[in-house]
Amino acid sequence: MIGAACAAANLAKRADDGHDRAGPPFSAEPVYVPGNDVGDYQFTPSFDTIGFAAGPAWGDVTPFGIKLAKHRTRPPLQLRSLPYAADFNYTKAIGRVDSTLRTAEQSEIAQFWYELSPSGWNRIANVVIDLKDVEPWDAARILTLVNFALADGYIAGFDAKYQYAFWRPITAIRAAGSDGNPFTHPDPDWSSLCESPPVPDHPSTHTILGAAAAEVAISYFGDRTAFATTSASLPGVTRRYKSFTHAAVENGLSRIYCGIHFVNAVTEGYRAGESIGREIAKLLPPVKPGKRN
Repeated sequence: MIGAACAAANLAKRADDGHDRAGPPFSAEPVYVPGNDVGDYQFTPSFDTIGFAAGPAWGDVTPFGIKLAKHRTRPPLQLRSLPYAADFNYTKAIGRVDSTLRTAEQSEIAQFWYELSPSGWNRIANVVIDLKDVEPWDAARILTLVNFALADGYIAGFDAKYQYAFWRPITAIRAAGSDGNPFTHPDPDWSSLCESPPVPDHPSTHTILGAAAAEVAISYFGDRTAFATTSASLPGVTRRYKSFTHAAVENGLSRIYCGIHFVNAVTEGYRAGESIGREIAKLLPPVKPGKRN
């Protein structure tokens, strides 16, 4: 009964949070119209024929526990800059489908973390809760805050993505002849290892979510918590981590190995995710989880 009452209270509180106007995070409502300037996000392959971009208004949803303005990421790199050229050329080399730079383990990492973040990080949270034999009340607190962090990470990430509306690597690499940078060169046949999701590049929301969930877990368990986990996007493979930070960093790097994000999008995403996770963790002061009875 307590759980049902809590659910009803929260649903009432969130009744006018904007989600009904924004649609689900991966809906096409409202319809997105790409810009015409060089560097503007364009519909990615598999989604260009139907003109689909996901969740363009999801950044307008009211967050669960953060002040959105506190977690704004810095903008993408300037197209004509040397840092952009270095970022571009690294992603171009390591993220291409037939890359000779990417190692076998990096390819595994790319595919392992490709699944949706809520699935992966809820699995990790449950693995550690079982590992530490946490009692149900504290387990509920941990899972609540992990999912608040994931939800607010989506909101903050999509808010920034559609503010900057920066092109994905696959668009940038194929159209590099137009970017005005003498150190980038187009490859019209370039393809990434993983399919690009139908949202702008900057920042990497996947990285935001991983860093945010990790910070919540760290607030309860400390960072030096070893665990192993699996993935729905790479069945049969188990990867082991020495800390939550280890997993969150690898989660972010996976998007570069996939060829679907620039390094700067991941770097900025990680910074935002850390700050979101720390703010969410303060909603319920961390306590040392007790053992199950």
